[in-house]
Amino acid sequence: MSGEVDLASIGAFQSALFAAVDTRTPTVVVDIGEVDFLDALGLGVLVSARKRAIASGQRLVVIGARPLAYRMFALTGLTGTFDVRRRAASHTGSQSFLPGPRLSP
Repeated sequence: MSGEVDLASIGAFQSALFAAVDTRTPTVVVDIGEVDFLDALGLGVLVSARKRAIASGQRLVVIGARPLAYRMFALTGLTGTFDVRRRAASHTGSQSFLPGPRLSP
């Protein structure tokens, strides 16, 4: 996913997430590194996808959260619910992922 996750794109976002969960892989990784904006609708879909994953015995991990997206998780208290990994630039200019708080389902 890239760009903005809002009312205009929520349908495609939800379809992609639910399709990923429906594959029944042990861990569903959601890379939001290219997402510029994530609103409450996007968070709601992530919560629904996480519940769906847990019901199927899977984990859902969110990686690449930019500062604004990570702030949305933090302000809503979802950093304690999701395994959210923030994106951080390394000294070489490449990207690495910083682990966020973790909570086992």
